[in-house]
Amino acid sequence: MWPAKPLKTNTHIVITGASGFIGSAFVAFFHEKGYTVSALARKPPSNRLAGVNYVHYDMGSIPDTRLFNKETILIHCAYSKTQTTTDTDSNSLAARHLLELAAQHTIKQCIFLSSLSAGSRSGTYYARQKKQLETLFAQANSTILRPGLVIGNGGLFYQTLTTIRKTRLLPITGGGQQPVYYISIKDLARITEDVILKQRTGTFYALNQPAIPFITFYKTVARSLSIPLRVVPVPIWLLKTAAIAYKVLPVKAKITSDNIKGLQNVPVPDPAVLRSSVFDFEFESLEDSLRNL
Repeated sequence: MWPAKPLKTNTHIVITGASGFIGSAFVAFFHEKGYTVSALARKPPSNRLAGVNYVHYDMGSIPDTRLFNKETILIHCAYSKTQTTTDTDSNSLAARHLLELAAQHTIKQCIFLSSLSAGSRSGTYYARQKKQLETLFAQANSTILRPGLVIGNGGLFYQTLTTIRKTRLLPITGGGQQPVYYISIKDLARITEDVILKQRTGTFYALNQPAIPFITFYKTVARSLSIPLRVVPVPIWLLKTAAIAYKVLPVKAKITSDNIKGLQNVPVPDPAVLRSSVFDFEFESLEDSLRNL
């Protein structure tokens, strides 16, 4: 999947969340590029890559300090979806532990994989928490990447694609005109390497421009993958009613108030940050990204 270009480098890439969709893709990318890679995960994958150092990592604990030195690049992808009302949740704790170690060992660079949602005014728990984590990394002069919807064999896009394949239905609200900013997993990895090679700090978007309307985006996906698709308009009041019902029903919620807030307040990139998010290569088109699925 990745073009292998072995490097002669002492750079040590430490990746948290290495068993997740983005984290595992980064492990493969940087390993094939010739970097020394340590993959931190609560459950290391069964199909481990030869030459990668897999390390047990729990977000509530302090990682092995021997992984950190002046040649280390930390890429923090790990994220816990568990919600809490305290300021000492596992995500905040993990960020503070990692940043403290980075400062103690004067590592080369910290990179935080955030989200386009961090700049949203939706008020969702996810958006607030990502923004809080961004603040911690920004205070440490780190690099923050805000990817759009990541196209690949995992994550939110792949979950949606799996549902569409099963149901052949595309529910839409507001005429399906919400903007979708996307990036292929391959280009996200390339962007991450670019900020490493150039030692760029600050906040950057990782996304294709311009955005594609939601309905156009998923019609393109369905057409490219030969999936019959029926568009089903759904009024927002019906979703709100369903969210209330899920609160009282003894079933796992499929629609939450946060989901609705996200639909009504789709994040739009900050123009100033967008202007600085320029990279020296062209991104894959949506159609090209889908060919790798």
